[in-house]
Amino acid sequence: MKQVLKLIALICLVSSALRSQEVPDFVLHDSEGNTHQLSAYLQNNQYVVLEFFHSLATQANSMAYDLEQLYEVWGNGEFKVQFLAVSLRDFDDNATLNKFKVKYRASFPHCGVDGGALTNMTPWTDGIYGQIRLLPSFVIISPDSTVVFDIRDNNTLALLDSIDHTLYRLGARKPFIVKGQVTMDDSPMQEVQVEADDEMTHNNRVVLTNLEGKYIHVFDSTPSDRSILFRPIKNDRHDNGVSTWDIVFTIKHILGQEPFTTIEELIAADINHDERISAIDVVEMRKMVLGIDTVFKNNTSWRFIPKNYQYPTVDSLFLLGFPEAITIGEILDQPDNASFIGIKVGDVNGSAEVNLLESRNEHPSAAPLYYAFRENDGGQRILRITLPAESSQWVGMQLGLQLPGQPLKITTNLSHWEDGLSFYD
Repeated sequence: MKQVLKLIALICLVSSALRSQEVPDFVLHDSEGNTHQLSAYLQNNQYVVLEFFHSLATQANSMAYDLEQLYEVWGNGEFKVQFLAVSLRDFDDNATLNKFKVKYRASFPHCGVDGGALTNMTPWTDGIYGQIRLLPSFVIISPDSTVVFDIRDNNTLALLDSIDHTLYRLGARKPFIVKGQVTMDDSPMQEVQVEADDEMTHNNRVVLTNLEGKYIHVFDSTPSDRSILFRPIKNDRHDNGVSTWDIVFTIKHILGQEPFTTIEELIAADINHDERISAIDVVEMRKMVLGIDTVFKNNTSWRFIPKNYQYPTVDSLFLLGFPEAITIGEILDQPDNASFIGIKVGDVNGSAEVNLLESRNEHPSAAPLYYAFRENDGGQRILRITLPAESSQWVGMQLGLQLPGQPLKITTNLSHWEDGLSFYD
């Protein structure tokens, strides 16, 4: 009995090895010059999905967007599954395939006549597994060399489902993908760092938002650690969007003349990050406008809040608090819904440049003013500023003077301005 068991085990091992050798290897070069070798993918324990097609095939065109989505769901080729599109027509050179990819926003590799598709793939199109006659046709190869050949269906949705289910049946598992978008006033914010912070292991990973303000964090599987936090970070150009208007609006809020009506305004006006709006915040704004400070000492230049969070009223925002990150436990059922709203600190009226490549052409009107020093009876200097008559209609102004020393007092010809003028050394 023991001899029989040993013999059976030996036969199984030999059969498995032969099976691995029977899978025809191939080397292809995609339209962007990258090399793809089947054996390298299999040795790396990856599954390979081959799409045999050509760029004029009706179904290949109609399903291109959906196929790209399936590729993304399976991890964009960065994890256990790689997709390769292989054209079987000599008119699909690299230039043609790149146009096809741009047209359908396809990101997975496409290989054509320039990359060896017609010369290197014969064992797969007319070999031991059969013939590929109708296009598109799909072949799936697992790391253990199991091959599912010629997957086709005229119904595109059924075909995509078949590819998806076949991968799962062969043992592949989808990665856990967290997606979101970072915006300000519905404008996408580019190159924002989005951190995935594992508070238990202190293992952080960071990705950048793309041109559409979108980001993707991909995990091998659904994380068991529920303490992972997703948090955007942007801390540059503190002066971006900060102007005299923001000072005026903040003062009016403090005085109760025109209270803020949105949580974004409140968060933007909280310059020193003490969860209340006060004269200290106004002072910090003025220093930024005048160029005395280049950064907010107790704050970052941007703060971010989860887009789908149910926020309290404006009156209770600072009392109840608000999140600035999303926990993975909140989005397990909707991992593609981790979006954030960006708030530029100090920019109460929303005038900040959302992206560095954008520019705002502001043409403020100019008005002459004059100043002079006078001495009182005690020899102390008083700064006298003469403003134009139209300044009586202004709601705010900003100016900077380089003075030899601090004056005792600042006066103007329009007395209602005097309480609003401050001196910073």
